[in-house]
Amino acid sequence: MTPHIYLFSYNRARFLENCLASIRDCAPQCGVTIVDDSSDDRATVDLLRRCQGTHEILKPEGAVKIDVPYGGLYNNMNMALCHARDCGRERVVFIQDDIQFVRRLTETDVEYIEAFFSRYPRSFKLQTTFLKKGLKPYDERRMTLDAESRVYFRRREGPGLIDFSDVGVFHVPRFFESFRGNTRGRVEKR
Repeated sequence: MTPHIYLFSYNRARFLENCLASIRDCAPQCGVTIVDDSSDDRATVDLLRRCQGTHEILKPEGAVKIDVPYGGLYNNMNMALCHARDCGRERVVFIQDDIQFVRRLTETDVEYIEAFFSRYPRSFKLQTTFLKKGLKPYDERRMTLDAESRVYFRRREGPGLIDFSDVGVFHVPRFFESFRGNTRGRVEKR
């Protein structure tokens, strides 16, 4: 099941262009939806206009500027998850415009993603990040490798906070199942 990519962007045309080029080179089999946080600089607006024929573009309703460190990212992530659900997309990759693919997304990679979700039926997200060589001793203290699924898990007793990354592969139906009955209703909105 080839995932669909949701690329989050705001006023960084050069980064967005580079990210799109990396997707074209490394994951041409994936559809791309650009989630633009109401960019207003000329270069980004022009690039988005050129992308309209080849990529779907989502913008938040009302184009409200939010003056907080992450802007409207989390609202836009909710919007993208609802969009993916409504389009019947079951696996989606969330990336930001300052991220790029550095190697081809292969069938084997997709099989590993599916195997992970199959092996861990309560998981709705697989984080996709690099482990830095210089942090290896720290990572070894706080994580353990599950060799069968080829993923690392943070040890509960290890140092550091349990965190949530805004990039990764989401199992969309499972995400919504996990938050059914959420009293805040943010992800349930249609």
